[in-house]
This record gives sequence, C-alpha cells and structure tokens, in this order.
Amino acid sequence: MATVRKKHAGGRPRKNIPTTYGRRLERMFADAGLTRTDVAERLGVEYPSVWAWLHTSSRPNRDHTFQLARLLRRPAEDLQ
Repeated sequence: MATVRKKHAGGRPRKNIPTTYGRRLERMFADAGLTRTDVAERLGVEYPSVWAWLHTSSRPNRDHTFQLARLLRRPAEDLQ
C-alpha cells in the first residue's frame, strides 16, 4: 500500500504542520512569553522532544506534563 502525503495548495507535500494539540501548546507558550528553547531548557529536555510534542502525536510524559503546567501557570488538565 502506498503512502499518501497530503499536499497544500502549491502542490508540495506539507511539512512541519503542528497538530491541534501542538497549536494549543504553542499558543500557551506564547501566552507565557516562552519559546520552544525556553521550555526545553526549563524542563530539562532536548529541543527535539518539544518539537515532537508540537508536530507529532508525541505528548509529554506525566512528570513533564506537571512541570509544564507549573511553568505555563495552567492546570495540568489544560495540557491533555
């Protein structure tokens, strides 16, 4: 079975499109005045981990979810 890649209006394959979860998370970062790098450094994770939370189905583990909630000053439920 062939893999089908979605294309945007220009005909090229889409790349690095944030997931719905990723868009929400990115908005929370911006509201808190934090960059992806800031979040990675403060949580003690590698930048690619934060990128994956935004662009793939990957999610922060339980500990990182609670740390992230504190960092963003949001309830952990907002990060589900």
